[in-house]
Amino acid sequence: MKKILPLIGVTFLTLALTACGGGSGSSSGSGSTSTLQPFPCAGLSAAFANGSTTPTNLACVDSPAGTGTVLTAGHTPNLTFTGYLFTSANAGTSYEGAVFQPTASMASTKVGVGAFISGFDQGVLGMQVGGTRTLIIPASMAYGASPPAGSSIPANAALVFVVTLNSIVS
Repeated sequence: MKKILPLIGVTFLTLALTACGGGSGSSSGSGSTSTLQPFPCAGLSAAFANGSTTPTNLACVDSPAGTGTVLTAGHTPNLTFTGYLFTSANAGTSYEGAVFQPTASMASTKVGVGAFISGFDQGVLGMQVGGTRTLIIPASMAYGASPPAGSSIPANAALVFVVTLNSIVS
């Protein structure tokens, strides 16, 4: 019986990691296949369910929408973005609170493959080159109870990102 319990535990852990889509941070050399599809922007109000004032769903708005190539999972985008803490003080408009990530550029990481917090990773998919998208990311799709050490992001914070897709590198 004592030998079977560890085996059951390892089997359960393996199944749990497989269901979550991970367990190792590496990808196979044969290229990454992802089930993430372009994220449709339904407006910022879609972030709130059942009258909540705290985001419970990923939501976005394109302003302006791009007209170029569509960003899909596995592409490496050239992005410019600013990260804000969510605040309900700007309800109905931007929801942008204090800046936690000053404007930065990135052009070396693939999207839609788990390299970012899930809300960002999923939320930028479907953007078109030349467009700017505001994302509202609920805490459950951001850092949850474990924000990065040394950051100004509090535990269980919802985030807002304003992202511009400049080009698609590859």
